[in-house]
Amino acid sequence: KLDEDVVRCLTNLTLLDVGQNDLTDLPSVLGYLPNLRRVVIDGNILRVIPTRLTSNTAGLKDFLRKRGSAPSGPGYVAADGSGGNSGGTGMPNSQAKSLVSSALGGNFTLDVSGKKFSGLPEELRNELGPVGGRIRKLVLSNNSIKHLDDWLGEMPNLAFLNASKNCIGSLPDNLGEIPMTELYLQRNDLTAAALARSAVCTFPKELSPLAMNLTCIDLSGNRLERFPSGLCKLPTLSSLILANNAIKSLAVATEGGMHYGWREGFVALETLDLSNNKIADVGELPRCLIECCPQLRTLSLS
Repeated sequence: KLDEDVVRCLTNLTLLDVGQNDLTDLPSVLGYLPNLRRVVIDGNILRVIPTRLTSNTAGLKDFLRKRGSAPSGPGYVAADGSGGNSGGTGMPNSQAKSLVSSALGGNFTLDVSGKKFSGLPEELRNELGPVGGRIRKLVLSNNSIKHLDDWLGEMPNLAFLNASKNCIGSLPDNLGEIPMTELYLQRNDLTAAALARSAVCTFPKELSPLAMNLTCIDLSGNRLERFPSGLCKLPTLSSLILANNAIKSLAVATEGGMHYGWREGFVALETLDLSNNKIADVGELPRCLIECCPQLRTLSLS
């Protein structure tokens, strides 16, 4: 049995794994934890929890809130799912429902640009829970978002993401599992090391769904001081925009276990924009463009 008094104190908890135990019920206070994103309850004998909720954390939290009142004190979500920690910005449930309904009733585009969000509001998470997989385009531009984990977790089938003009300094591992074709990350806080470590450039065993589908990536206006070599492995990338960074060299180098510099690859590349950088050494770029990029049509190096 989970001790309700203990659970009540875990307001910063994001993952709870109590799978493969002999639990027969869950305390209602779980539904009020503001940061709880995933609950693993497989392999228990939960008699009062509907089976359909075992893989739907948002729905499970909603179900639990209906079974008990909110704990006293600040920092918890309200009974209707609003409030608490919703990434620095909450939103009315009616607005969240309207945004998701409009997306599903139109071209499957969820547009939350300019909302001053720093994370995924709980109200919006609840609405996306059962239908997030149907969203194909997500527009997050002009917010204060630092992390994309939650957004991608709720919308795993995105083909298009515009997260420009935010505060993103790293990319989540689950990005690699998204079969995305267009990724716009201009005017964020990404460094070359952060990009080199990310799912955009790193493929431990085989090319990820992202790598196999990505055709366009815009990283202009970030803090890239080097060129991560992992980008060269993207087989379908046709447009690469790296303008307005601080790239000084395209020469091959290794630093901190990360590989940098332009290498052979980019067989589908058509547009390359490296303008407004500080490139003093182009390395193997000329040879690689001639030998490996037969479809190149637009090149900007000014």
